Amino acid sequence: MAIRRAALERVGPFDVSLEHGGDEQEWQERMRERAPGARVLYVAGAGVDHRRAGADTRIRALSRTARARGAAARRYDARRGAPPSLTRELLTLAGCLGHVARRRCPAGLTMVAHSAGRLGQGLAERRGAAPGAAQRNGFPAGGAKHHDASSGGDDFLSGQSGTVGGLDAVRRRVSDQAVSAWELASGRRLRLAIAARGSPPQRRVLVLGVERAERRELARAMRVELCSSRHHVDVHTCAPEGRGKFENLNALLAEHPPDGFDWLLVVDDDVELPHGFLDRFLFLSERFSLALAQAGASSRLARGMGRDTPAARQRRA
Repeated sequence: MAIRRAALERVGPFDVSLEHGGDEQEWQERMRERAPGARVLYVAGAGVDHRRAGADTRIRALSRTARARGAAARRYDARRGAPPSLTRELLTLAGCLGHVARRRCPAGLTMVAHSAGRLGQGLAERRGAAPGAAQRNGFPAGGAKHHDASSGGDDFLSGQSGTVGGLDAVRRRVSDQAVSAWELASGRRLRLAIAARGSPPQRRVLVLGVERAERRELARAMRVELCSSRHHVDVHTCAPEGRGKFENLNALLAEHPPDGFDWLLVVDDDVELPHGFLDRFLFLSERFSLALAQAGASSRLARGMGRDTPAARQRRA
């Protein structure tokens, strides 16, 4: 999702009280009210596959996330004044349970968890709790998040969803290779690489990320790739140390202020960056006048985080 800075300044920021669902939709609805004629474009070809492996693909982990998302979906419905009745939520839950039993479908347990999250949130609302007070991210609101070592869960992760394995994994891998082959054969990748060699002018990029011990080698390879860019790159990472991702990022920002940088890049520690990633990412972001850009699930790039110098104002103009 990419948003022009002018739109954010006109409509306002996202509503951070909406967690795990509804924040993008609420912002777009607000934009339509405050900025008539503004456009929202959906590009179906820009899909992102979230691939999960190991503990992330277990039913327990997926169901836990589905339950949190179900509660969030119910909170958003209540916020809009159109929550389904508890009877309807109960019937949906019963239908999901019936599907699991009838089809012997273990994956259907995630639908059961999602419906249970909606029903639980609805019951909490009936008891007089404020929307969102029942649970957030799978933990009681107002309480501390405790790591459940027995379940293999990791409350550092922002979310877990979807499964890829077996023939589906093979199909997706072949599809990825086919897309890469087409980009090479068509010359598209080469044209992008050539364009990114000279544009934009050299920028100063501050890179922040949280690095887990089990991802150290992958994070090291990412650092090497980023520092190979023709731009000036300053990379800083920290260990989770029991804190959430954005708690750590805020701490890194406090320790390494973005003053004087043209771009702020936030990276995850579990992705492989292709060769020339940063040069091409910056070229595309500035070519299309983006102030905020996200490349799949790997990184978030934000412009204008540094000092508001005359040169910076001229570049934005």
